[in-house]
Amino acid sequence: MNECYVKWDGDDWQRHINSLLGLRFPPGAYQPIPDRAGGDYGLEGFSSDGVAFQCYAAEEPLSVETLTDKQRDKITRDIKKLCDNHSKLSGILGQVRIHTWVLMVPRYDSKRILVHAETKAEEVRTKRLPIVTDNFRISVQDDSMFGAQKEALVNGALAKISLTVPAVPSSDVSIWSAAHTSLVDTLEQKLAKLKKPPEKMERLKAQMVKHFMEGQNAIQYLHANFPLVAENVLRCKDAKERALETESLLSSALPEQRLTETLGDYRTRLANEVAGVNTTTAEILAHEAAADWLLRCPLDFAD
Repeated sequence: MNECYVKWDGDDWQRHINSLLGLRFPPGAYQPIPDRAGGDYGLEGFSSDGVAFQCYAAEEPLSVETLTDKQRDKITRDIKKLCDNHSKLSGILGQVRIHTWVLMVPRYDSKRILVHAETKAEEVRTKRLPIVTDNFRISVQDDSMFGAQKEALVNGALAKISLTVPAVPSSDVSIWSAAHTSLVDTLEQKLAKLKKPPEKMERLKAQMVKHFMEGQNAIQYLHANFPLVAENVLRCKDAKERALETESLLSSALPEQRLTETLGDYRTRLANEVAGVNTTTAEILAHEAAADWLLRCPLDFAD
């Protein structure tokens, strides 16, 4: 898996989805079901109009095949719970009859899981359970269906985005560097002022390019999933960038100190000005910005 993603554990994912559902539905229209005593009976909440929700976050990273197998097994187990406990669920649901059972997952990447979902839905329909409708179906969804609610959570600082950014392979760093020689030359000229041994200088140059590429992947993920957060990150970055050239001319700090100060200041700005960004994500974004400013012209060191 090479794309950025948010790494969830099961409890955090369940809390996340319940928060989104609480924002999505009018007050009282969504009912979470406590699972501390007696289990969850195959669903963790339901809406008054007959949609049941169950959450599942497999431990990443996983291949598409392995993830699909785990999600398939989760559907099988929990639909069995739903059927086995239908009489107990009837007392919880009251007059509500379930027409759609939704498995909420951080991601799903195979049509095979949808085929399995329909197979299990047909099994439920044939049982004619009193808690489900005749057109009962199973759906698999991620949280992209809650775009507005996710923005409300992170921009209200009620939730923090903790990105996992896969490492960019050295081969990709080399390819990018070969395609952007003028930028890499600028980076090399600036890093030369650090006066490091040649071997260490080459590693540092590659690391800066890697920071830039990984940070760009993170920003693209934010654009796709949290556009308002991405907009605020870029606004914060632009504001810092506008001050960098003057700061570079005025600063008498040694290059190592100057770079450390720039990273620390921008990390602090992100934490203070961009709601929803946690320290790990801020670290990734700060290193991306510093590498970007070294590749271009805003950040330089005194001779």
